[in-house]
Amino acid sequence: MEEVKTIKEGFVGEIKGIIDKAREGAVRSVNFSRVIMYWDKVFQTILLTLAKWSE
Repeated sequence: MEEVKTIKEGFVGEIKGIIDKAREGAVRSVNFSRVIMYWDKVFQTILLTLAKWSE
């Protein structure tokens, strides 16, 4: 009976590990997308500023 409990805990532990790894990957992906979005906005702001200066 103890062996079944150990196998079950190991299986559950593996599933938790897979979920945690997927969660970490999702967070990194969202953070990367945010950084790209911010840089895009900064770049647009710079271009608009330069366009105004050249008028």
